[in-house]
Order: sequence, then structure tokens, then C-alpha cells
Amino acid sequence: MKEALHKKIKKYILRKIKTGELKPGEQIPTEKELVEKFNTSRTTVRKALDELTVENYIYRKRKIGSFVNEDVKNSKNIGLILSYISDYLSGETMVGIEQVLREHGYTPIVEFMNENIELNKKKVNELLKRDLKGLIAIPRMEFFDIEDFSDLLESDFPLVYMDRAVGYTDKIVVQSENYQSTYELTQNLIKFGNSKNIAFISYDEVVLSTVRDRLMGIRDATKRFGAKTGYYIIKENQLENIADKLIEYDYDTIFCCYDTIAVALISIMQSKGYKIPDDIKIVGFDDRKIGELIVPKLTSIKQNFEEMGIKSAQILIDLINKKNIIESEIYIPTQIIYRESCGIKDKIK
Repeated sequence: MKEALHKKIKKYILRKIKTGELKPGEQIPTEKELVEKFNTSRTTVRKALDELTVENYIYRKRKIGSFVNEDVKNSKNIGLILSYISDYLSGETMVGIEQVLREHGYTPIVEFMNENIELNKKKVNELLKRDLKGLIAIPRMEFFDIEDFSDLLESDFPLVYMDRAVGYTDKIVVQSENYQSTYELTQNLIKFGNSKNIAFISYDEVVLSTVRDRLMGIRDATKRFGAKTGYYIIKENQLENIADKLIEYDYDTIFCCYDTIAVALISIMQSKGYKIPDDIKIVGFDDRKIGELIVPKLTSIKQNFEEMGIKSAQILIDLINKKNIIESEIYIPTQIIYRESCGIKDKIK
């Protein structure tokens, strides 16, 4: 059901109060300004102001306007929307985020997402109803179906996307150097490993900036250095079938968007009698611990998630303090970890 317009106006004003944009004693936008902004009537605007007055957020002066109550306290809460609670991305970024927030006197309020889309929406809705000063989020597609989240995107509420963006955005994004690292690894696979036909596999769509940038790094490198490439977006239960297709299409190298795909694919290929890396080279991205435990050990790209968390929190604090952020995309350096699965470990100096 569509939200009543006076509720939207109320939330708009509340957000400015709770983030400190409107300070105690300051005048809020006039009735005329709110009527024009929301293209509505004075009756609707007054209904919103009446509720704010009853709840003691504002007081009104006859023929002058409405003002923020002197005893309204600014929130010190920061919302965090992270991936699975057990995921190392969330764990390591949380260490960096909490370190910075605590230093500045803020309290993190965390919600962890999973594959239950409706539950995720409910969690985000509940979080956004809290008194938040700002928000750090690892975005997901379903967030954009949430009305409160969409309203937040249209406002100047302090928000930082971490690890990825969905589509193209004007919000600040802190993420790893996905393009540069996949380009460099692909270049070296072609130069030192004689890779001629490289497949890219992901569980996620290219609308995610992480997937898009990794794919573009591979594509640009193969185009420049004379190799071919193809890409496949699959479900986890399709991995066995895609392995047969990769063999059929004579790929000599498989670049997996995540280590979890690479580890599973190595096992599948070995079960079909293929030797890694002699017959097929396989590399991943993330440098998860499991990559060091399999045979052959997995070549991967290591991300610095703690630094990503620190940088995201620092930028959010700057946004809260109204500092001018020049760059909208901040990249955290990565490191290529060469191991046996790529077949060129001994050729890289």
C-alpha cells in the first residue's frame, strides 16, 4: 500500500532533524516550501507538522514558522547493512568500521542480509525507522523496491555504498580495484601461460559493479593481447552443467568471479579427468582460506576488507560533518596471489 503523503513529509523533516542538518532552535522549511517540494496542499503539510508537534520534535510560532525543539537530541547511531553474518567480508569490514565509528563516538546498528529477499526487506525497513545519523550498506537488488530506501536515495542523507554498487549511482562507493587486478592477472595468463580462450563465470549479474568491473578487466586484456573471452552468469546448481559446456567450447582458462566457484570447479574438472593447470587453468577472486587447502592451491586476488571498512566509515563521518568529498568512487588496492592453479606461478617475479 502506498504511503500517505503527509507521512513522507514528516519523514523528510525528521531525517533532517535526526542527522543534525536541522539543529535545535533552527527553523524548518516553511509550509509554502513544503507545498512546492511535494506538490501537495497546505492541509497535507499541516497534518505532517501537527504530528511532529505532538511528538515534540518541533514547535510553531504564529505567523513566523516552525522550529526544532531545543531538547531534541541528535542521533549517534550509524546503520550498517552487511552480507551474511558468517561471511568474512562482513567480519573483516566490521572490524575497520567499528574502529572508526567508536573513535568518533558513534554506535553501529547492524543488520545482516541473506538469500531471503522478503526478510531482507523487512530488516532494512526496520533499520531505517531507527534514529540514524548515517548508513553504510553493501547494496542488493531488492533494496530498491523498498520505499523508505528509495526516498533516502533521493535525499542528502549520509550514505556510503561498500564493496559494490548496483547499476550506476551518484552515491559514494568504496570498493576494491576489481578492474585493474583482473586486467593484470589476465594479461599475465596470456603472456606467461599462453592462455588463448578465457571464460568468466559468476553467480551474480553484471549490474553489480564488482562483477561488471572484473569482467571488463578480463575483456579489455584479452582484446589488447589477442585472446578470446566469454562469460557465463549461472546459478550455483548449474556448475556441473557449465563445466561440460566449458570443455565443449575448448576454454583453456577459467576466471571465476569468486573463490567459491573456483574451488568447486576445480573439484568438478578433476572428477572428469582433467588436470589443473596442465589441461585447464583456474583462478578466482577473494583469496579465501580454502584456496590454500585444495590441490592444486588456488591463484586468487586478495582484497583488503578491513581497509575498505575503515575508509567507508571515514568517508561517512566526513559526509555527516558536511565535508566536501571530491571523488565518488574510492578504490582499495588488491594483491594477486599466484599459486599452482594458474600454471604461471614460477614465471612471475
